[in-house]
Amino acid sequence: MQFRDVKKRIQVIAYTGYNREKRRAETRLLGSIDRYDLNPTDELLENLTDVQKIELQSYIDNTRQSRKKSSRQYDARKSDSQIENLTVCLTSDGFVITPDLAERLYRAISGL
Repeated sequence: MQFRDVKKRIQVIAYTGYNREKRRAETRLLGSIDRYDLNPTDELLENLTDVQKIELQSYIDNTRQSRKKSSRQYDARKSDSQIENLTVCLTSDGFVITPDLAERLYRAISGL
């Protein structure tokens, strides 16, 4: 199967054979999934064989893992500027740290 990004959807395409007259592969669009939440529709799942369902689930799992890793890397790259902004905020005149905020900050820092 192939997965093709098209605007806000990811098309799920299956290879159906080779056409000698046209000299190219023939494919069939089985359906699509939302690009952001990656949840397959019931209609798509009805069009898939068991093997194709396993392949689709593998694609979804790999995509989610890749996105999670990318998000963590982004958070790590931006953490220094976020800490600097927090420092400026906490040391500014008139800023009062509530007990709830102090507890959440302590929990976050103690996790390092």
